[in-house]
Amino acid sequence: MKSKPVSKRVSRIIYRVAQVTVRLLSFVAVFLICTFVFLRLYGIPGPVLRELVKRANVAGIPVNVDSVMLTLRGWKASNVAYYSRHPDDLYPIFHAKEVLLVRKKGPNEEAARGWEIDIEASDILLSPSVEWGVNIPESSASRTVDSLRLSLGIFPDRVEFSHGAMSWLGVGVKVNGKLLKKDVDDSGSGRPSSQPDKKQSTVLPVYVSSQQFQALEDRLKNLKLNGDAEVNVGFLIDAADYSNSRADFSVEAQHVAIRDVAFDELQLIGNYDFPELRFEKIGVQRGRGSLDMDVSYDLQTKLIQARVRNSITSRKMLLLTPQVALDLLVKAQLQFEELPQFLLHFGPAKAGDLLDAISGTFSIRDLTYCGLEVESARGKVNRSDDLLTLTQIHATVKGQEDRAEEVGSALQGGALQGSVYWDANKCWFGVEVEGSMDPNLFLQPLASVPIATNVIGRFQFPEKPPQISLELGSSYVDWSTFFIQVQGMGNQVRFHDGLCSSMNTTAFYSNAVLRLDPLAIMSGVDFMKGTAAIDFRTTTVSFDAFGSLSPELLEDAIYSDFNLFGNKIKTIGNVQF
Repeated sequence: MKSKPVSKRVSRIIYRVAQVTVRLLSFVAVFLICTFVFLRLYGIPGPVLRELVKRANVAGIPVNVDSVMLTLRGWKASNVAYYSRHPDDLYPIFHAKEVLLVRKKGPNEEAARGWEIDIEASDILLSPSVEWGVNIPESSASRTVDSLRLSLGIFPDRVEFSHGAMSWLGVGVKVNGKLLKKDVDDSGSGRPSSQPDKKQSTVLPVYVSSQQFQALEDRLKNLKLNGDAEVNVGFLIDAADYSNSRADFSVEAQHVAIRDVAFDELQLIGNYDFPELRFEKIGVQRGRGSLDMDVSYDLQTKLIQARVRNSITSRKMLLLTPQVALDLLVKAQLQFEELPQFLLHFGPAKAGDLLDAISGTFSIRDLTYCGLEVESARGKVNRSDDLLTLTQIHATVKGQEDRAEEVGSALQGGALQGSVYWDANKCWFGVEVEGSMDPNLFLQPLASVPIATNVIGRFQFPEKPPQISLELGSSYVDWSTFFIQVQGMGNQVRFHDGLCSSMNTTAFYSNAVLRLDPLAIMSGVDFMKGTAAIDFRTTTVSFDAFGSLSPELLEDAIYSDFNLFGNKIKTIGNVQF
């Protein structure tokens, strides 16, 4: 009988507790809703926000925010400005119109000691700090970032950047990295006093002025992106000593055009690890061919080493050549139907001396030099200091039979091999060639050297090209040093009006003296053997020969303008000498 009042009392207590709990929860819910609505409409009150910004600045985060509002996704801050602590930086290095902040709960103790925040920002303006090592002009579009998404971890000793993605200059950029903070106490508990001085005072290994940056932007204007492009950057920055910093970067773009020359793909891969800045690959691909290079630069020794390889043969690639080089090709009367293929190594040398340290191989098709048409050529190139050599040259020269009547020789082409050397210090060049072809094909390329054309033009080959060996050289500041030696053996060789069935001779010119030694000519059953010399300074001729050929033919072989036999001296019948 006594249990009923107890049950009613307990029920009333439970009811009242439940009633209070519901009212409390309702109040909390209403309060939270009102707080959310207030924060959503008006944001964090100004005094509270200023106090939070002040505490952040005291904690070493130089930031300023106009307003912060709460959204369903996180906190949205307006007009966020992040400043550098460097005294020479007057403007915020980072300013965004809107920034969305979402704090993540770390799963471990380390995360609990810091902050992990997801950031989304738009309309970002960058003003590089002097510690970045680059001065971007104020009018440059490179200062503007359209949008940014980033996971940011802030810890006592470092700041971590992960899953960063931003739209910059119309290109997608992915960023991952880590920033090691400076040691606040540089005198006592900081770095040991025995540590060497800083080797690098800025993030970048070299300082880039606004003029240099503007020049780089002007060059990049020649690059048009017609497809997808992606940039990946990974870095470790040690703010205490930037020389301990490292970076990896890559650029990939599809369907690009450089100066209206279209390429299927562009790729750049590089890294920096003091003291070496290295581009592992800088290349473009066009069809089945590619042009790529790798470059390394030692910041301590200032030495550059590079390798360049090309397998693109399209003549349109010449549009990428500097105008100075194109003018030089025109002046040298060089014409390319196809771009040369090559593999060249440069250095190690300083930037100004890089072209003085070259080695590699090359091959080319359809080259024209002063009217001489080369169907194909290949060889090795080497330049050390002032000496440039082209060795192991193998070339196929096209004939010019359509000009045969004009020259009086068949002008048949053939195969040649030889070498070329050029000494810039001694102002000297030389050529060595041997093979089978009509030497009269060299008349146009050697038109500026009358002595050479005079020697070569004495011989015509109306039926078959001879076997020849040609060597010539001269100082191009003193043409009196010019020499040429032609050794040839051929059949059906014409001397002016005389036709010989075979000839074997060596013609050598030097110091205004032409020597034919030896000279062996056959014409049917008649022959002539001996030597001859012509001194153009004294206009004298000397010879030592014997045979049964016509004296007029001998005279033409030695000195065609003399016209002694057949003019002043006439012979009748067989003549032997």
